Amino acid sequence: MNAPESADEILFRAAEAAIQILPQVEREAAEHIDKANKLQLRATQLKALVSAAGLTIDHAPQQRIPKRQDDLPLGLKPARGKVKKYIDDILAETPRITEGEIRAAMLNKFQIECGRSTLYSNLASGKEDGRYNVEDSKWFLR
Repeated sequence: MNAPESADEILFRAAEAAIQILPQVEREAAEHIDKANKLQLRATQLKALVSAAGLTIDHAPQQRIPKRQDDLPLGLKPARGKVKKYIDDILAETPRITEGEIRAAMLNKFQIECGRSTLYSNLASGKEDGRYNVEDSKWFLR
């Protein structure tokens, strides 16, 4: 039966393993230092360019603020006269939903982005035609 290794033996084996991998670790460290130096040089060059143009870093162009107020991703505009068809399909599948839910369903199902005013005018004219009904702000087919 083997006697347990002493702490000195364990330390010696660990040191032998370290000797094997140390050159590779030193090479990788040197490469990273070289990359860091190159990036620092590039940053200095970019700052000089900004300064030469008479600008400062805080005057970088602002990100464009979207005009849209909701979180829906952009979709295609609906073809003229097709909004009621989309509304019919959505209300046939999911009755009693709000205008916002109808817009979201149009985007998800048809990749069509319908404006609130366009949707509302189509729902209102559909209600006058007897096509749609509304109760507690939830729309459904008659």
